[in-house]
Amino acid sequence: MKHGESGQVLAMSICFRHIASLGVHQMSYLRVDQAILGCYNRCRVKQIMDKSTSPPVTAFLPAAFILGVAGWAGLITVIVTTLPTVGPRWLFFFLSVIALTGTILPGVAFLNRRFPSTPPPTPNVILRQAIWVGVYVPTLTWLQIARVLTPAMALLLAVGFVLVEGLLRLRERSQWKPNE
Repeated sequence: MKHGESGQVLAMSICFRHIASLGVHQMSYLRVDQAILGCYNRCRVKQIMDKSTSPPVTAFLPAAFILGVAGWAGLITVIVTTLPTVGPRWLFFFLSVIALTGTILPGVAFLNRRFPSTPPPTPNVILRQAIWVGVYVPTLTWLQIARVLTPAMALLLAVGFVLVEGLLRLRERSQWKPNE
């Protein structure tokens, strides 16, 4: 049974119980069909409109694939075909952000789906969290090129990114209205 089918089976069983409680002898066949369809549609719309979970991981796979392929292909091209002058160096950082964001995006979506929060993260939040990781690693690379990266600095930078994301999520939580 696929993921969406369990909700359809549940909606249909609720509809059949509803029709059985009405009594078939009171309704014509046409009215029974209309009642089943109407009840099923109401249950299905309620299930689709349920915003209590984050988006499925499969919703992010096309974007992750495009970002990953474009980023890694560009990164390999820059590394193999150019000298490390100013322009290609900035292109390296830009492409590494894209490549790492695309690579980590399904993992971030899975973690947000596996460990739900209130309010559930929107697709923009999941993308923002993947971008944080995509920015973190090239920043470490940039600091290492300048020979100023230390383990303490890497840890402080990670704590800073986590703190900023935590404060952004706290702001979203304070503005969330559950009835909307």
